[in-house]
Amino acid sequence: MKRIIALLAACLVLVTFVVGCASDDTADDGGTKPKEDGLYDPSRYEKDDLPELNFGETVTVLFWNDGEHDEFEITEPSDDMLINSIYTRNKTVEQRMGITFDYVGVPGFETPGFQQELRDDIFSGACDYDLVASFSMTVAACATANLCNDLLDYDYLNFEKPWWPERLTGEATINKKLYFGAGDISTSTLYEMYMVFYNIDMFGEYKIAEDPTALALGGKWTWDKLYEYASVVGYEENNNDSIPSDGDRFGFILEDATIDPIFFSAGLRMFSHDNTGGISVDESCFSRNAAAFIDNFNSFLHTSGDAYFRPKSTDLSARTTGEMFSRGEALMTIGRACWARDIFSTVEGLNYGILPVPKASEDQEDYVSALYARDTFYAISAGTLIDEVAAATMECMASESYRRVTPVLFETIMKLRYSPTAASSQVYDIVRGSISFDLSRVFHRALSSIPLYIFRDAVKNNTPWGANAATDTRRLNNMIEEYIMDAFEK
Repeated sequence: MKRIIALLAACLVLVTFVVGCASDDTADDGGTKPKEDGLYDPSRYEKDDLPELNFGETVTVLFWNDGEHDEFEITEPSDDMLINSIYTRNKTVEQRMGITFDYVGVPGFETPGFQQELRDDIFSGACDYDLVASFSMTVAACATANLCNDLLDYDYLNFEKPWWPERLTGEATINKKLYFGAGDISTSTLYEMYMVFYNIDMFGEYKIAEDPTALALGGKWTWDKLYEYASVVGYEENNNDSIPSDGDRFGFILEDATIDPIFFSAGLRMFSHDNTGGISVDESCFSRNAAAFIDNFNSFLHTSGDAYFRPKSTDLSARTTGEMFSRGEALMTIGRACWARDIFSTVEGLNYGILPVPKASEDQEDYVSALYARDTFYAISAGTLIDEVAAATMECMASESYRRVTPVLFETIMKLRYSPTAASSQVYDIVRGSISFDLSRVFHRALSSIPLYIFRDAVKNNTPWGANAATDTRRLNNMIEEYIMDAFEK
């Protein structure tokens, strides 16, 4: 009897402990856990190392109000799960840091006006702005104008944490300094990732038995495989104009706006760092391997008969590449992750899968993903009077976004609502983990768009890569020195 009583008592303690843990877990979700599916649970994700803080300050964020996505000032709860998660993120950061957010929005896609706003604030002595959040190339331009602080100076910012992309500090530093950050802190990062979409029903229709998603997860998804699949469909005339055009069916379609990720997907770099932290044209940029890969791609795109290139159109009424794909006019295409929400989710019966942009070969170590230019970078203003507060707040925003915003966007909206298979969820993880920050793209505007136009023009015009390698290398290195390196203190 004593043993039975002791066993019952132990069970009671165990039940009490489990209930207590469940209560703690529920409290940790900030009251935002969707009750209908139970998927969202911040306690599943790594926490930051920030101590308990109570700054008692107002943190003013200068942000771009002409971006495509709501990710900044959310003033009240919403029935929209994503908007509500951002609202909860902001409130949680305010509570944890003992701060109040003040958001000031100005247009940021066009760089000069936003940059002038920040410059005027700093040099007038007003110093109202603490954090800066704007179009990536605009923030990069602000950095070259010495309007941003070095983020590596702050102990509160921990770039080893999973809410900061793995390649950020390795690729985006200049003279071993980092002036901007991106990742989970910005919802636009996940929206703007480039990936390959493929039509699952067309794979069945053309009796392509191989599962490309399995290849991707096994590290064997390559451009040669994409060429092989595309050749099965080739080009089918459907609109009776006797030329490849919108309305026909193709193995692969590519539009002007999605050329950039092809270069980086092959493991190629335009710019890289030397041992002092300076940057210059990477040796792989105009290498024989680069020339062979790009010339092979151009042959596929322009002369194989299996692909269709859509130059940039001024006809705003024309269908987009995403719309063409959604209507069964292409087996595969490259697009942004947000197409899943903005285009494909409204098309009844569309059965599609997603893949990383392919590797050049199976021997390539990693997939590499690029971002569409509409993503947001964060920085600390050089004029802030509370820089340590700003740094802690920035880390807390990224950390809380990782636990509260990304799961809602990534798991609930992108993975489960708009992605058709469980394996696709793993592909999203691969793409998200392989985001590149090559400075040739980051400083696209500071360099008058020249680096990427060298590649874009080679693809659009089907010209040999590296024909002017020596001249282009000298030209780019001179521009790097004049427009970037001279702007930053050694």
